[in-house]
Amino acid sequence: MRTLFVIALVLIAVPAFAQLVINEAFISMTGTDYDEYIELCGPPDMSLDGYAVLIIEGQGSGWGYVDRIWPLDGYVMPADGFFAMTDDGMANQDYSIGTSNSIENGTETIMLVQDLPAGITTATDVDTDDDGVE
Repeated sequence: MRTLFVIALVLIAVPAFAQLVINEAFISMTGTDYDEYIELCGPPDMSLDGYAVLIIEGQGSGWGYVDRIWPLDGYVMPADGFFAMTDDGMANQDYSIGTSNSIENGTETIMLVQDLPAGITTATDVDTDDDGVE
């Protein structure tokens, strides 16, 4: 009976790994934010061409504006299926998001997009009616 349970768990876990997703993000710590990261999870050796990670401003006068764009063209998911986008100097870095404090503290939205529409740049308002929906 235990063998069937273990096999069932493995079968349930496999489909979640079949697509590219944001797995984890750490963007604010006490003091200077020097260990910020966004971790993607996906199939090993998957091309990241056409994908980008965006930070969307979520408060104040910049509500709904694109704050950061990190295009992933030319990158490939590592063999372990985890892709680390980190501040400079962090171990296991696959992609540099810049120096410390690259991501603002507060209400930011982190988006993983495929085939970013032409014309989307930093300072583009992607929520023109400020309702929290594109």
